[in-house]
Amino acid sequence: MKILGLGLVAAFVVVAVWACYPKRVGPAGADGERLTWTEMNKDQRKAHMRDVVLPLAADVFQAWRPERYAKVDCTLCHGDSAHWEDFQMPTSPDSAGPCSWAPSSRSTRTPPG
Repeated sequence: MKILGLGLVAAFVVVAVWACYPKRVGPAGADGERLTWTEMNKDQRKAHMRDVVLPLAADVFQAWRPERYAKVDCTLCHGDSAHWEDFQMPTSPDSAGPCSWAPSSRSTRTPPG
């Protein structure tokens, strides 16, 4: 019985590791396989965020609090730096945490133009 339990734990660990990053989420590469985030260039990453991530985030946040999140854009998670396409990732060491709205994680620059 103990061996069966250890086998189940081992199988769970293998599945969990197999399901982890890097996920192939981008467009097809030269070999026909979808690209991982690190394999995508800047334009491909922007397209993925615009076409996949942002619509999903909008659906989730607008279903949760439609009045507060009537308009969902890149600044939701990337802060004011999204205006310059100089994105600070929500999980970067410089931010205060995922999707943080802490002043230290937001740009103080004025948008150009």
